[in-house]
Amino acid sequence: MIRAVLFDVDGTLVNSVATHAKAYVDAFSERGVTADPDILEHAIGLAGHDVLPLILSPEQIAEFGDDVLHRKGVIWNERYKEGATPIPGTRELIAYLEGAGFLMAIGSSA
Repeated sequence: MIRAVLFDVDGTLVNSVATHAKAYVDAFSERGVTADPDILEHAIGLAGHDVLPLILSPEQIAEFGDDVLHRKGVIWNERYKEGATPIPGTRELIAYLEGAGFLMAIGSSA
């Protein structure tokens, strides 16, 4: 019998994949690096340090990779978090599971 449910956040509970990709594009752009948003959308869910090699060279990662990750978080909070909305039906699903006595948890690469 199932007693617990483990959820991911981005793309599962919250429609935020595109907003995170946009924040990455902006953060890379601040360092003069053009990043393909399609690549980044497919990478959402990976830890930030696993995203960097998809766009940056090892030298760039060493030079400014941590700054890109920091800026991505700041940019997302300042520009894009309001665009991250619950996936339709999420609230109802969670209310149902809670009412049925399920334990729930969220896992995230963040």
